[in-house]
Amino acid sequence: MTLEFENFELQIEPNPNGGFRARVLHSPAGDGFETHDFAITDLQQDLKSVLGELHQNARGARGGTTRQLANGTNPALNGAVQQFGANLFQTVFAGSIGEAWRRSLDRLGTGKNAKGLRIQLRLSEANELIDVPWEYLRDPGPPAQFVLNSNAKSLVRYLELTKPVQALTVEPPLKILVMISNPTDVDTLDVEAEWTHLKQALSELENSRRVVLTRLKKATLSELLDHLQDPNSSDYHVFHFIGHGAFDQATQTGVLLLEGQDGQARQVSAEKLAAHLQNLPSLRLAILNACDGARTSSRDPFAGVAQTLAGLSVPAVVAMQFSISDEVAIVFARTFYRALSFGYPVDTALSQARLAIFGLAGVELEFGIPVLYMRSSDGKIFDVSSQVVSRAQGLVTIEPSNLEDPDDLVDPRSAFYVERDSDQQMLLAIRKNGVTITIKGPSGLGASLLLRRGQIEATKLGKTVAFLDFELFANDDLNNADQFFRHFCVMISVELDLEDKTADYWAQNLPNSLRCKRYLGDYVLKSIGTPLVLAMDSVERVFEANFRADFFGMLRSWHNGRGQDPDWKRLDMILTTSTEPSRFIDNQYQSPFNVGLTIEVKDFILPEVSELNRRYGSPLTEPQLESLMGLIGGHGYMVAKALYLIASQQYTLEVFLACAATDTGPFKTTLRSRLEKLLRSSQAAELKTCLRQVLEHQRCSDEMLFSHLEGAGLVVSQPWPTVLFRYPIYKLYFQDHL
Repeated sequence: MTLEFENFELQIEPNPNGGFRARVLHSPAGDGFETHDFAITDLQQDLKSVLGELHQNARGARGGTTRQLANGTNPALNGAVQQFGANLFQTVFAGSIGEAWRRSLDRLGTGKNAKGLRIQLRLSEANELIDVPWEYLRDPGPPAQFVLNSNAKSLVRYLELTKPVQALTVEPPLKILVMISNPTDVDTLDVEAEWTHLKQALSELENSRRVVLTRLKKATLSELLDHLQDPNSSDYHVFHFIGHGAFDQATQTGVLLLEGQDGQARQVSAEKLAAHLQNLPSLRLAILNACDGARTSSRDPFAGVAQTLAGLSVPAVVAMQFSISDEVAIVFARTFYRALSFGYPVDTALSQARLAIFGLAGVELEFGIPVLYMRSSDGKIFDVSSQVVSRAQGLVTIEPSNLEDPDDLVDPRSAFYVERDSDQQMLLAIRKNGVTITIKGPSGLGASLLLRRGQIEATKLGKTVAFLDFELFANDDLNNADQFFRHFCVMISVELDLEDKTADYWAQNLPNSLRCKRYLGDYVLKSIGTPLVLAMDSVERVFEANFRADFFGMLRSWHNGRGQDPDWKRLDMILTTSTEPSRFIDNQYQSPFNVGLTIEVKDFILPEVSELNRRYGSPLTEPQLESLMGLIGGHGYMVAKALYLIASQQYTLEVFLACAATDTGPFKTTLRSRLEKLLRSSQAAELKTCLRQVLEHQRCSDEMLFSHLEGAGLVVSQPWPTVLFRYPIYKLYFQDHL
């Protein structure tokens, strides 16, 4: 079940007295809000400055004069974009428009009944505002945040045309026609690298037959026409263009640079391209990975490539308003097409992709580069049912003897390991040298498996890995700084099959952090000669130690030291934590958790549960999966265990639901261990009191106690100070056992 969206229909039109007028045509908060007049005089200079920097600030080129966005090395650009987005929001969403927005957000609900909000931006009357990067709207809050930094919000540049749009029933795979244009007389692309990147991004989807890619041999109009006329060619659902775009100032029209028969650039208008694509009645979407693909004329809102295609041949077009980096292109394609293949509305799929991009360190501003033009009011351009997906994939019944018990799942290469966006983030990050990665997520959601995924990939890349499980440190270690730091170094030596030489370094009269640094730098790194990955699991065990500032400050100094010593550039660090570090580390400049990349491991969503259900032989229908998640949510382990037990015929769904939260049910050990860990805590009485407050009043009076319970995966804030049990099964169990 995908998140249902409500429309916030915002029309902007010229004001007869000058400036513009914003009107809310429809919203969850109601219709008929008073119009709001505004001028863009104060924004024009900001807009000119921001657009100039977004176009020119670059690491490399993708055709024309536009370059990809290098915000990772330009904090001034980050600040400029944030300020522009906030000014734009405060200008347009002032007065009654802002009131409608706030009231609409308040009415979307939370939890299982939550809905998303789709800004349906109508600009056909306000041509001068079409090139404004609306995707960077920033709600100044509090808390301040980009509006689109959430998979529960989307922005669509809506084209109100008379042509009706109907969702196309699709039997997977989703068929994608790819054209990569590389004329010889403009800045050349590494064509094979572009194709490799796209294939790499969609490899899992191709292997599971959710999508299939077909590449045109030449990027010419005649090749496109010949291919579409071939009776053996498929009925394509998506047209994906990679290449150069431009905007013809003389004609005020957008063009794509295709190849002529001589290999040189040929400007092809969107109207000509649309005429060819109209031969594909199955086509519902175009992706234009070309600079200026989203640009149009201030005189005619339908003069751009994206707008023309959306108006003439396809219901939805995603175009790039600036160049996009290779790293982002891979994450975008994988996340977007994955969601689309599950039947997500196109704007919801784009929201998922934006969120994945925003999680990438150094290029997070690129989340606002894709622009969606759409003439479907709800974004549903494909109808992909789970039954159709299973049939298309040739699903066969899996014998109980071939099923894998989640209790035995320790290898992410298992057929029962469902890859998520967090996996792609890990795989991209670990390919670099000298990285610091934090994996955050409550117990049981797969943080340790993701850590293992990083270890496997690092080994493939020729890196040496030392795995350090902090659960193996004794309580005595956590009460004695000297003992802890020394055992930390001993564990590294053991993992790397190196002789333990800690006695030599501990004989020196130095602080423990400096002993460790010398041990690692002077001995370990010089001994192995290869890049080293310290994979540290469950580091939250150190959060309450009285030496936590020394230990985590040491790790931060190792991160910072890469810029000064070549040996330290060979050190990667991956840390997992189930608890929010900022609540325990007072000095954020001594924290390794706010540098590098942070990957949040989240609950499974229904499409991912559906995929896992498929791998277990589809023992449950989609409505039954919703009933299951109504009890245990998207808890990775519990979902997998439930599907295993039902697929292996140890339980029916009805029996499982009836006894899952009891001391005789399938999770009796899991639930009992949660309770016993709580009772063994030095703060047992306080934690029990906090849980009772959550049961009775949906509150927790102490934020640090809440942090413990949140790290254990038991509760969530909605937002603070409202606190709820993370899953209904926990509420049912604890109300009988506290």
